[in-house]
Amino acid sequence: MKLSSSICLFLLVMLTPVGAASAAEEAPSPPGGFRLPASNGYSLHALSFDGDPHGKPDALILFVGHKGAGVTYFAIHHVTVTETTIVADLGPLGSIDLHFVPSGETKREHPRCDPKQSVKFDSGFYEGRIDFEGEEGFTAVHAPRAAGELQLGLNLFCSGGPRVDGVGGNAPGAQLQGHRRWSGGKVELQARTNSPTRPAYFKASIEERGGSLWVIREVAVAGPPSAFRFDIPTQTARLAPPAPYAGVGHFRRRGKELGRLRGGLTVDFPGHSDVSLTGVRGGLVRYVANPSHPFRPLLARLGSLSSR
Repeated sequence: MKLSSSICLFLLVMLTPVGAASAAEEAPSPPGGFRLPASNGYSLHALSFDGDPHGKPDALILFVGHKGAGVTYFAIHHVTVTETTIVADLGPLGSIDLHFVPSGETKREHPRCDPKQSVKFDSGFYEGRIDFEGEEGFTAVHAPRAAGELQLGLNLFCSGGPRVDGVGGNAPGAQLQGHRRWSGGKVELQARTNSPTRPAYFKASIEERGGSLWVIREVAVAGPPSAFRFDIPTQTARLAPPAPYAGVGHFRRRGKELGRLRGGLTVDFPGHSDVSLTGVRGGLVRYVANPSHPFRPLLARLGSLSSR
């Protein structure tokens, strides 16, 4: 599952100095990250940041993902990171206390989008204690060691998401985007399709801040065309995405104000189930995405004509 733009921006700001330093060093250094399998089909990726040399707080980012669902935990309190150690108190979720055991051998990893670029690091492992218990028991990890890796950090430099080939005009598809905020968090929803006869794609996220953690959960699924019915002129839509969503949502926009989602649409995020999407406010626009869409050549042709 791809990380959202807000997650990538945060990590790029925090981790750019680390990547630059690692690439410039002669001898391989510890990777600052690791990956482990977790229960219920999930995997856990960790990335640490030693902020002291850069005038920033130490940080630990945990991404726990499985297929179209994932949770990212940002810990910047009760975290101590050095070149060779990672220590973090995750509160009710557990704790991590590790030191790096070097191998003396170099390993290289590269971003998935650019095999020509790479970063080298020591191929050793982290040893100590890793205890993580996801909320509502969605997954768990208990391990005394983990092989070091840097892949999560490197992949942040790759752009993701569908290419947008047309918005507005006579684009045959539609996109609905909206959000609902409250003190300490927000939930966002996106539904999109390339035409009324093409599959519909749904993505929801919820952001929660509390205690020492900032948590972002995401769920993305695909459904049949009937899961997202829309009418652009009347600014109405019906959403009935498959599990882990449940229920039906009805969107309507009147006048210049943002439209609102009504009905009983809910979603089960990893670690936070049965979240209501009622009250999400946003807009509905014409839309086409995906470079392989059959309308792309026509849209490109129209674009070139309009620029003459």
